[in-house]
Amino acid sequence: MSAPVVVGVEPITGWTRDRFRRACSLLGAQPVLVRTEAAIAATTSSGDAQIAVPALDDPAAQEAQRPDGTVVAVVPLSEFAVPLANVLASRWGTYHDPVGNAALYRKKHVMRQRVTQLGLPQPQLIQTAHQSEIDSIRWEELDYPVVVKPAEAAGSVNVGICSDPQSARALAERIKGFDRSRVTDVTFEPRVLVEKYVGGREFSAEVVVEDGVAEVVATTHKFTAGPPSPVEVAHMVDGSARPPAAVVDMVTRLVDGWQVANGVLHVEYKLQDGVPYFIEAAVRIAGDRIPQVVEAASGTNLEACQIAARSSGALLRPDRPNDGGRCVLVRFLHSNRDLDLLQDVSGVRVLEAHGKERTASINTGTIDFKGRAGYEVVEVPAAAVATVVSLLDGWSASL
Repeated sequence: MSAPVVVGVEPITGWTRDRFRRACSLLGAQPVLVRTEAAIAATTSSGDAQIAVPALDDPAAQEAQRPDGTVVAVVPLSEFAVPLANVLASRWGTYHDPVGNAALYRKKHVMRQRVTQLGLPQPQLIQTAHQSEIDSIRWEELDYPVVVKPAEAAGSVNVGICSDPQSARALAERIKGFDRSRVTDVTFEPRVLVEKYVGGREFSAEVVVEDGVAEVVATTHKFTAGPPSPVEVAHMVDGSARPPAAVVDMVTRLVDGWQVANGVLHVEYKLQDGVPYFIEAAVRIAGDRIPQVVEAASGTNLEACQIAARSSGALLRPDRPNDGGRCVLVRFLHSNRDLDLLQDVSGVRVLEAHGKERTASINTGTIDFKGRAGYEVVEVPAAAVATVVSLLDGWSASL
């Protein structure tokens, strides 16, 4: 009997593809990829079975040919793949969320409206305007600081914390023409959002949902570059930590309100005076090597959890260890001043590093995804966590 088939839609990085392939192997499934024609042409063959589609948001992609064999799950492998993966799952008879949620998953102003209906604390949406209507916004009358960002984007691209009318309007003008993803060629709605800035530390909850029951299996502490561009530069997971009750309540209400019965969610929030303020969420696994850090810290393989949950019982659900865990972080390197930040902290152990030789030759780094020259994955002993957090705070704020 041939192995059951699991379809993964558009991995945009090699490590995402590799982790998907590994998760399928753990579950005894055969991986098949759905990728855009442009992505296939731009990369060397990985040996995986692939289905080519013109673009993730092209209507023709929804008519993609079902692969041979018994398809038991369709999962998104990147942010903009979520709507197409859901449609294909619906067409091919596997578990899917409500197809009408496509706008909710992509458009941040729609997400704000739905979360308001759920009564969850979140940043106040001051104004949303089509890019052609930017001149109609009364920039001088806004209550600063504000966050200006596009309605659809990823990786904090063109997202800024603005403290005055001049910087806010300048960022809004820069968003003009930002109508297509540079990586996936997905078309964006030309819309600008202006939100009230919410302070506090930033986190994400990595959530597994099985039969309508949500569990926060890891909490990721995020470190972002200082204003005006809050680009994420490090992620830390303490496998022994348990989420606050208020975060569990937020996640539960979100899962119920969005009618997600099976799968994995990545829920970003800020914690201010013990209150979690919802930032955004998607029914997908986090990017930025967070799944790698979660597994190293807690033993939980999020990709395997996602696939098994979406298979509606066709694949055995993997164990989720609860053995106390470790504290592990990933830190992205941009220039030679980043290299030695943690080397003198007692007990810190480098688990994996890449690109440090290249980073050593860079004097000034661009703090965005394209400017990353390398990364390191580090285990932090419990006695050193407070010291490392303090070092990461100072380092990230200075970027």
